[in-house]
Amino acid sequence: MNPRYLPRDPEGRMNRLVEEVGEVMIEAGALLQLIGKARRFGMESTHPDGGPTNREAIIAKMDDLRREMGDLEKAGYLVETDLLDDLKGQKAREAVSERA
Repeated sequence: MNPRYLPRDPEGRMNRLVEEVGEVMIEAGALLQLIGKARRFGMESTHPDGGPTNREAIIAKMDDLRREMGDLEKAGYLVETDLLDDLKGQKAREAVSERA
């Protein structure tokens, strides 16, 4: 992600939650796309020009997703309630700024 376009908190610091959740969502979406491709063409099929099988691509993408989820945990969002509390706080700040 381009840091220039990432949301910032009221003090101007980058909002790590939005950044990390966004990365997890990107990887999860890519994994779902690969699973759909594998369901359509089979786990052992490859692109006509070559490359990994769908099975290998799914395993690699699962590793990417795990890595991004680990980054989310390292950012301090270890417990679901922490994540939800931060999201609620962000929504409240956005609502206040919209009224101003």
